[in-house]
Amino acid sequence: MSLMIINHVKNETIKLNLVIEKLIKNYKSDFKKYDLSYEKVKENLEEKKRIAETNNNMDTFSDLIEEENQYLNPIEDLKTYAQFQNELILVKHVALIENMIVNLFEHLINLLNHQDYKIKYFGKEKFTDTFIAIKKIAELTNNEIVIKKLDFWYYYETIRTIRHSIAHGDTLFTMSYRRVQKFNNRIDIIFPYREINENIYTKNMYPTLLHPTYSNKSKWYCHLSNNIDLLAKLNNECYNFIEDIREVYLSYGNKNNICKHELYARRR
Repeated sequence: MSLMIINHVKNETIKLNLVIEKLIKNYKSDFKKYDLSYEKVKENLEEKKRIAETNNNMDTFSDLIEEENQYLNPIEDLKTYAQFQNELILVKHVALIENMIVNLFEHLINLLNHQDYKIKYFGKEKFTDTFIAIKKIAELTNNEIVIKKLDFWYYYETIRTIRHSIAHGDTLFTMSYRRVQKFNNRIDIIFPYREINENIYTKNMYPTLLHPTYSNKSKWYCHLSNNIDLLAKLNNECYNFIEDIREVYLSYGNKNNICKHELYARRR
């Protein structure tokens, strides 16, 4: 039922697009409300803080900071919410694509009646390794379905790495600056937080660099940005990747005279 799963995952990304549109709309509405509220008092608060600081009136200055935070905290909370949504939606996309690729691998094993692989990979334990799956898919199809050659594969590798970190409760993940830059040129959703100190003599005491090098080979602690608008771009890229896999699979079936029923069905 591989083609059915591929179509299902396509439909899920379409539904996710509707969810993302709603998330963005609500976020912008709430952000605008809190931002306008702050803008009305910002100039007055800044002036009062300047006077208090000039007069060395630290109690008043502290009270003004607390008052200002009553306006700023909801805005910061919204940004945190946006980052959280970016993490959740990215994890969802990777899970859908991973399941689709593994399902395609299992289906091809059944379709081509490869009993050894059926026992080895789908015997007892649940198989989930996407990288092994795409390698074996290429092997089973005599390199007619090579998912690694598809345009989005490099970027899928990246979001899979991010998903792995987030799924284990670590929203900070490690990545080379070169990969961050390349990914962000397409979907600007990774925020390079701190460059890792790779000096063998000081890294235990100073895990990050005070003055980053921004070298292509440098390693960084990163997290996802709080720009929720980028979810639409991520979803669109994932949709196109799914469509590319679907087209390659259909082309393989057509070239090898496999009817659509066989592309859908699963042999037992």
